[in-house]
Amino acid sequence: MIFALPKQTIQSFIAADKLGWRPKAFVAAVSIDPFVMEVARLNTGNRSTEGATSMAFLKDASNKAKWGKDAGVKLYYSIMKRFNPGGDPKAVANLYGMAVAHTMVETLKKAGGTPTRKKLLDAATHLSSKTNPFVLPGIVVKTGPGDRYPLDQVQLYRYTKGVWRTIGPLVVAR
Repeated sequence: MIFALPKQTIQSFIAADKLGWRPKAFVAAVSIDPFVMEVARLNTGNRSTEGATSMAFLKDASNKAKWGKDAGVKLYYSIMKRFNPGGDPKAVANLYGMAVAHTMVETLKKAGGTPTRKKLLDAATHLSSKTNPFVLPGIVVKTGPGDRYPLDQVQLYRYTKGVWRTIGPLVVAR
């Protein structure tokens, strides 16, 4: 289990490879950035990264073969081009930021034209949205007064031949 930030994830793969250790790796979602995996893959001859497993809730904007025609990914690239032209559009952190910002805008709209702390908190704890264009299809951003975790669904992925590929249907945490 590699529950680490990107730099430490790369170091973990390289260290395991140097030791000749070939465990089945599970990578925390924060480190599934294609760049992170590519650096680890190139530094280990693909020995440590091949077959790694992880989970995600965002679309992979770097996978143009799968998502290149998707409206949410097109929106993402247009926002990056306009507001962050020097930024790396393949960096998962940028897509994550847009997904979070989208949810915040929905929350502010739900809080009304004159939001107060109470209205904003009420809106944030009563979300149910299937419209976030940056999250994977079928994932609902949902909260409740006793459930402040907005995501209960993820997609499992396996890293094969330098690309994250889906494994089965969405997984629901209950």
